[in-house]
Amino acid sequence: MNTDYKGYMEQVTTFEADETVEVGKAVAMKENGKVKLATSGKPVGLCIALRAGYAAVQTHGYMEVPYSGTANVGVTGVTTDSEGKFAQNDEGRDCIVVYADSKYAGIIL
Repeated sequence: MNTDYKGYMEQVTTFEADETVEVGKAVAMKENGKVKLATSGKPVGLCIALRAGYAAVQTHGYMEVPYSGTANVGVTGVTTDSEGKFAQNDEGRDCIVVYADSKYAGIIL
């Protein structure tokens, strides 16, 4: 890739995290102000840091995410699989896939 999208519209929010949250995986809301590892449904975002029971979650902007299945470049929807990876699903959260390989995709949420 000859272009770099890092930094584009990035928004990060801190949430309390349960014990299932992992850096580099998708998260979903568990309860008021608390996230968990996303194992199905629409993701809140990507956990980019975890410390002392709190997670920094990127909720918008460009991010490189672990991906399962096939990611088609363009406007699509994303959900999560049972391992906290993003997966293409037209019923999921809207995003733009700007690149994809066999394990990761660059997306803009």
